[in-house]
Amino acid sequence: MITIRNDGTVRIELDLEHGKVTSTWSHSIRSEEYRLALWHIHDLVRDHHLVLWLSDTRAMGAILHADEKWSIEVFMPEVIKLGLRRVAVVRSEDYFAHTATARMVDATAVVAPFKVELFADAGDAEDWLLKEQAAFV
Repeated sequence: MITIRNDGTVRIELDLEHGKVTSTWSHSIRSEEYRLALWHIHDLVRDHHLVLWLSDTRAMGAILHADEKWSIEVFMPEVIKLGLRRVAVVRSEDYFAHTATARMVDATAVVAPFKVELFADAGDAEDWLLKEQAAFV
């Protein structure tokens, strides 16, 4: 794993062997920080032809409705174009963040040509991604 970013907002790591990016959110963040971090992930997926994304949102607080909408309507269509194949989300411990994340997962599942799953445990999310990767390699 290569740590690309670890600034107190989010830790972003690359596993080039498996074509995976992992984002681990540290706390509640402002809208601008959230969107910039997602664009950073977008660029990494594009530049390294990544196919798997594990987003660990356990420590993330509530996501603003405007950011939820932006994620669904702007960000996800862009990352879909890049060839991402699987997304595993470790759900937040915050009820409101978990609810927003579940809505985003459901909305993405309708339009994405890839699987998106929610998990309570990061290890289970990792195992699922690698198992799923074996199915399409």
